[in-house]
Amino acid sequence: MTGSKPHVKTQKSLPRIKVLRALRSAVAGIHRMQGYRWEEHRVGGYKIGVWRKRTLRGLLTRRTERKTFVLVPGFGDSSLSWFPFLKILEPIISTLFDEVALMDFPGFSGHLHEEKGFHSMDLFLRGGSEILSRLNAHTVLGHSLGGWLTTYHAGMAGKKPVRIILVSPSGAFDDNESKVEWGKKFRKVLKSRDFAHFRPFIFEKEPLWFPLVAKEFAKFIGQEDIRAFMRSVGEKHFVEDLLPTLKSDIWFIWGEKDRLVPIKTLVGWTNRLPAHIGANQCILLKDTGHTPQLESVGRLAAAAGKILLTRTP
Repeated sequence: MTGSKPHVKTQKSLPRIKVLRALRSAVAGIHRMQGYRWEEHRVGGYKIGVWRKRTLRGLLTRRTERKTFVLVPGFGDSSLSWFPFLKILEPIISTLFDEVALMDFPGFSGHLHEEKGFHSMDLFLRGGSEILSRLNAHTVLGHSLGGWLTTYHAGMAGKKPVRIILVSPSGAFDDNESKVEWGKKFRKVLKSRDFAHFRPFIFEKEPLWFPLVAKEFAKFIGQEDIRAFMRSVGEKHFVEDLLPTLKSDIWFIWGEKDRLVPIKTLVGWTNRLPAHIGANQCILLKDTGHTPQLESVGRLAAAAGKILLTRTP
């Protein structure tokens, strides 16, 4: 019999395809075992998911208004990568808050990874802010794009959230040159459709396991809805003008060697924030890049714990 050979999955390629799917399934199961319930919210024709649970404090006390801690992951990310961080912080969170909520965006790497992603930054910011309002968030930790959304929400919501913790946030810059340099990193990926151009900016030192899931992220970058989302980002979406109006207690955690959003960008935030907030409310993580929840989870959890245990003004 002649003709081309049938395609056979090799032992090397099989785990690359299935590892992230298995992790998602495992983490979803663990979330449910730990008391989280899954919710889906619809905003503008899109789904936003929330893993939500009452803490021990919330179960033991009856309060008219719940004190909720919310995690907002970054671009393409989900609570999957934050699982070790949340486990380390669980004793503190359970003592200080009545409820925990983990946001999950469509098209990203979480429970809604097969759903259509937001095709515009306008819809993402408005939709994400609406969910934060529904959750009545007291304290929000936002990473990267999640920090951008958190800041936008705080600017629109007034007195809530009471506290926000921004981990290597995007959305504000020290000068126009830095903003242009940041934009070039995404435009290069849009033009080439090659994840290899974006990969060096994610970590200071790439974890040994990352090659097993790299193809999933390459696929994510190539999705047309995600590409439309990246193309949609414009000057009107940056939050510099909102910063002077913020009423939340604001803290920063930043990777010293972040190559996607360099630490020098912090000046673009602190120079515009209200006078009571300054660089003293930034904790720097040494030898860490843009993804501290995977690179330096112990140090990140220690920094976040210190902030959470600091009394709000």
